[in-house]
This record gives sequence, structure tokens and C-alpha cells, in this order.
Amino acid sequence: MSHRLLDAMAEQRRRALCEADRVQFYREMGRALSDFDAALLRETADALEIAVLDLKIDRLADDPEQLEMSRQAAAEGFRLLRVLPQPEEPLAAGTHLLRASVLAVLGDRGADVARWLRALEDEGQWPDLPLESQDWGERCRATITDVWLRLVRKKGWNDRDVVLERVAALRDAQDAFERDYLHTFEPLEAKRSALELIVIYHLAKAADVLAHYITDGVVDGSYQIQPLLDGHFDRAIDACEAGRLVELEPFVRLLSRAAQQMVENALWTVTRKVNSRVTDFVRELVSRGRGDRALFDVLPPQRRTLAERGLLGSSREAVVVSLPTSSGKTLIAQFRMLQALNQFEDRKGWVAYIAPTRALVNQVTRQLRRDFEPLGLVVERVSPAMEIDSVEAQVLVEPHDEAQFRVLVATPEKFDLMLRQGWEEKINRPLSLVVVDEAHTIQDQVRGLRLEMLLATINRECRNAQFLLLTPFIKNAGEVARWLGGQSSEDISIGVDWQPNDRAIGIVSPEDDGHLNQRSRDYRLILETVHTTRPSIVLDEAFPLGKEESLATTLSQVKDAGTLAAITTRKLKARGPVIAMHSRPDYVWKLAEKIKSEQSQSISEDVRFVQDYVAAELGEQFPLIELLAHGIGVHHGGLPEEVRMLTEWLFEKGELEVLAATTTIAQGVNFPV
Repeated sequence: MSHRLLDAMAEQRRRALCEADRVQFYREMGRALSDFDAALLRETADALEIAVLDLKIDRLADDPEQLEMSRQAAAEGFRLLRVLPQPEEPLAAGTHLLRASVLAVLGDRGADVARWLRALEDEGQWPDLPLESQDWGERCRATITDVWLRLVRKKGWNDRDVVLERVAALRDAQDAFERDYLHTFEPLEAKRSALELIVIYHLAKAADVLAHYITDGVVDGSYQIQPLLDGHFDRAIDACEAGRLVELEPFVRLLSRAAQQMVENALWTVTRKVNSRVTDFVRELVSRGRGDRALFDVLPPQRRTLAERGLLGSSREAVVVSLPTSSGKTLIAQFRMLQALNQFEDRKGWVAYIAPTRALVNQVTRQLRRDFEPLGLVVERVSPAMEIDSVEAQVLVEPHDEAQFRVLVATPEKFDLMLRQGWEEKINRPLSLVVVDEAHTIQDQVRGLRLEMLLATINRECRNAQFLLLTPFIKNAGEVARWLGGQSSEDISIGVDWQPNDRAIGIVSPEDDGHLNQRSRDYRLILETVHTTRPSIVLDEAFPLGKEESLATTLSQVKDAGTLAAITTRKLKARGPVIAMHSRPDYVWKLAEKIKSEQSQSISEDVRFVQDYVAAELGEQFPLIELLAHGIGVHHGGLPEEVRMLTEWLFEKGELEVLAATTTIAQGVNFPV
């Protein structure tokens, strides 16, 4: 399927997107570009917005090609508007942000735009809208802009509460301002202005409905809010047509479709009508202390798996979910686990969560305990040691119902040991679901054979067990699903061009920068981006990283791999946490020492706690203690498991700037980098 406008501007789109990527990359690296072609970006964004409107105007259209074309055009429009400078006038700046936000939602970039809007506020760039203006029209336009921006941003419950307060304040002030405002116009213009106010009032009411729904899952006793929203948007569009509001009407139509998409993305929508345990979990995710950690939406891959592909409504014995990295597979697993636990609630069934590495076992256990504890579900882990010690044995056969584990996290090797020693029978409760994280390891020549044998054993000996395999990629997902579940199986492989954030893959190398003196050459570091099979930012030119004289003064010194890695890490950590990996533990320690620069001015209580623990366990002179004071953690297999867990915990909380580690840390572990 093609679209005339999109086809006609294909080369212009390519040039504009390359320019936008260049601007975005330089900004992320802390450098502003002033010589980019803003006119090209603005003109292309306007054209893409028109194309999206044309493709989205049929609310009931379900042609996959048309929907994908619209999604891509909207995502591209957002990328262009995001890098353009904001207008100086506050209301114009707010309108610019809202246009970008609507396109982002329609382009499945809701998580990106939410982060962007939060960052703008943190950087003091949130527009100071005239919310208390004495000009009623201006106040109404400012209020609508503000509330819809907050509905997209969703910064915890605060944004939701402010939306409701703003709409209520608008309603309360209407009698005091509206009549005088309309009397300032000539009769014909007064009618047009009155129709514009009608549009704004309906958009305000739609915002009020959506704000209630994303937190409560119900509005005025109704779980079906799309008809309520459609009613308000239809009346707003009718008012636009009656008043010939040619600039406002296209935006209202796009906002209508964005609101529909926000409803489809809502946790309440995706998980409706599953079971009471899932509903309680959603309520907990949405609440979370009414703070910034509240979760209101699912990511696009989660929506497609849970709702569009019907995982929660599936009775399949084996399902393989193949999704891109960092697309939220753990949350998908959590909903499926709750469904399985509810199915075997009368017999206190339990779930096994199989993770390939100690690091992933630790992280999954922490997350499941945090999320499931409010539901009264006990989550336990067994160590990777190839024995069941007395403490673990007591946990596995806990007789008291309220203390019995319902989820057990383990490595494949440890769980295989448990089965061979008959622990499934000793537990005396049915194993209802087996979740296999990073299931693509089944293709590994050594560990893959062990995992395959483990799954075959479970399938043969645990008659109630169902399977959920999570993987970013696997060649024969359908075959694996059928092997475990026969005809009652499903392969949910969603090869979406979606990723949680923009990314660039590059190679840093030293470049000769002329004579330093008679004996040495000077240098400068450059970063060259590379093309990959997945979408990524690619620059036509090399990005200069400069030099770091405290680590290397000459070209010959910087050619050492460890020194080059340390300098690169120092340069990159200015924009956020960094994981620096090396092949061997001794190399990791040397790398961490090179990265070390100034000691943190203030050390948090969490870091001091870990320092004290390391000192007590490994001695006060252990090098990790000083590295932690510099915001650097170390992680490798030679460290005690408790120290590794505490280091992971610090890094997850954002207490460390750098984590120097061997490559095993990367398998399946999600960190804020």
C-alpha cells in the first residue's frame, strides 16, 4: 500500500530524519547544534502530520498496512518536532509540545514522549502557560494544552490530580468570564468564538474522563469509556465544522485518535476480565503509593502480546513470546503467572521462574518480591549451588499456607537438581507454570542441551505444568511451542520495529592529531556510528570526544585497550550510568581503577551500607570500598554472591555512575543505562 504524499516526499523524509538524528545525538552528548536545517524539519513534520490525519481519519479502518504506515509517519513526525526549538511565546510552545505528543502516541512512542516531557520540566523548559489569564479564550486554550500534555506525560498521580483540578477550575470560572469574553466580539465573530469554547469544553471533559479511567479503570460506573470519549470528540468536531475552525479541527481529530490509543494502552484495558488477582495487581501497579513509580500504561509489545494476541485469554499449554530486548517481557510474565496461580488456587499451585544467570535470578527475585508482596504472594529463590541446603529445604516444604512460596526463582541447573531429587513431589503442591527467561539459550550447544532436557523432564513428570518461554529472538519458536504443548501451543513472535529508546552503536578510536613534541604524537578520540539491522542513529560524520590527559597524554598511551575504554567511559558517564565490560575479573579491576576520578562529594546511606557490609565481609582495605565512594561498582563471578547482589541493587537505584563487569552481567539483566 502507498500514500501519494508520503511517496512524493520520500527523499525529503530521509534527509529530514538524518538531520534530526544528528541534532538528537549531539544534544544527548551534551553539545548543541546551531547549524541544522530547522526549516526542512518543520516543513517535513507538517507534511507528515497531514499524512497521518489522512490515514487516521477513518476511525474504524483496520487495514494492517494502512495502520503501520500511519504509525511510522506519526513516529517520524514526533522525531522531527522533538528536536526543533520551542517557540518563545508560552502558548505557542505548549501547542508545539502537544502536537509532538499526539504524534508520539499515535506512533507508539508514548514512553519516549513521556520521558521527554519530564526532562523538559526538570530542565526548566516546561512552558509557563497563562492558566490565570484574564482573557477567557487564552485561559481555556492554555488549560486544554496543559491537561493533555499531563495526560501524555503521566508523572505519577500528581499529573492526574492536576488534570482534574484544572478542569474543575475551568468549570468553576466559566460563569464569571465567559459572557464578558464573548461580548468583546462582533456578533459573527462572537458565534465563532463561542463554538471554539464549545470545542474546548468538550476536550476538557474528555480529559477529565481519561484521567479518571487511567487510575480507576472505571468512569461513572462504566468500564467502557470509549463511547464517552467519542461523544465528546464528535461534538467538538461538529462545533469545529459549524464554526469553520479550519486550524483547530485537524488537531481535534488527531487528538481524538490519540485518546483512543491511550485507552488501548491503559493497563485497565489490556487486563480487563481476566481474574480478581490480576485486577488486584493492576490496582497495585497503578497506585504504588500515589507516587512517580505508578504504572498506568503498557508498552506497545506488551499491548500486542497481552491484548491483541490474547495471551491472558489463552488456554495454551505452551507459549513462546519472542519480543525485542527491553520490551517488558517480565511484566507479561507476571500477568501470566497470576493467571496460572489463580487457576490452581484451591491446591496452592506454584510457578517456577527459570533464569540463566545468577545476576538475572537476583534481579527477577527482587522485582517479583516488590510487585507480588502487596498481593500476599511469597517469592523465594534457590541459590545456584548444586545442593539443597537445610535452609532451602525448609523453605520448599513450608507447612503453613500463608508462608508457602508461590513463586520460585532458580537457574536451570538448580531446578534440574531439584527435579532429579524429587522435590516437586516433596513440595506436594502442583507446579502450574514454568517461565523460562532468555529462552534463546536453548540454542546454545552446551547450556541449550541442558535446558532442553530440563523442559522435557518437566513436560513428562509435572502433569499440570504449562510453559511460557520469553526470548528476544529464537529461530524455531513455533516448533519449540509445539514440542512442549502439542496442538495446545502458540508462538507469539512479534518482530516489531519498536525499542524503548533511541540508540546509537559506535566504535571509539584514537586519531593522530599531529606532533605533541619531538618524540610523541598528540591524539583525539572520535566516535563513529555504525549501521545495524535494527533502527539506530547513524551520523555521516565522526563525533569528536576530545582527549583525557589525566589518563593518556600521547597517542601511544591511548592505544592501550583498557585506557581507551576508561577514557570513553569517563566521557559517556556525564550523560548517565554506564556499564563497562571486560573479559576477565583482573581486567575489570584494572579498568575500574582507571575510570576512577573525583570522589563523590556526598555518599548516600545506601552506598555507605554496602561499603560497611563489604568491609565487614572482605576487610576494610578491599578495593571495592573506595571505588564505591567514586560511584563505581565492580561485578564478576569471583565476588561473593551477596556483594554482587548489593552492587546490582545500587546500580538499579541509580547510586552508581559506572558498573565495571564481566560480560555475564549483560545476559537478560535490565539496568538504567
